[in-house]
Amino acid sequence: MADAAQIDDAFSRYVADCLNRINFAGPVRVLDVPCGFGRNGLWLCQKGHEVVCADNDQDRVRAVSKSARHRGLDSLHCVVADAERELPFADASFDLVIVVHYVSATIIASIHRVVRPNGYLIYETFGLQGNNWLSLPKPGEMRQRLASGFALINYKERAATTRKHDVVAVKLLARIL
Repeated sequence: MADAAQIDDAFSRYVADCLNRINFAGPVRVLDVPCGFGRNGLWLCQKGHEVVCADNDQDRVRAVSKSARHRGLDSLHCVVADAERELPFADASFDLVIVVHYVSATIIASIHRVVRPNGYLIYETFGLQGNNWLSLPKPGEMRQRLASGFALINYKERAATTRKHDVVAVKLLARIL
């Protein structure tokens, strides 16, 4: 598992840029879903936030939990949860949800439910590596999914058009209404 310096190099720069825009007054409660190997959750926890890392891969959740214990990060908690199903958290239980390198039509409703009003969503699809583009949304699709219940603060689409498909990589920051 990576050491603290490697974690600082591995987190999403877009997440960091969004946090600078939001500028929370102090520590907040964050959900990183799906967390993968926890690079963003660990980084956010090191910055003083209380973080819940959730993923449906039990081995990844164990690895993140072990890494957090190794670093003495007591405010990072891990949960096995499937981002494609209703998330197992109480309504309005997070100030911020981050979704990095994941594409899902169903996660938006669950996210809206677990973020407190005026909380935030940072969402970043994966790029155009390999066959990843096969799962990317169509132009405007993510904007449309967020039209009800979210106020977009920052929204970027990068074309990934092929001869047969018109898809985009998306990065967005939204406030929950």
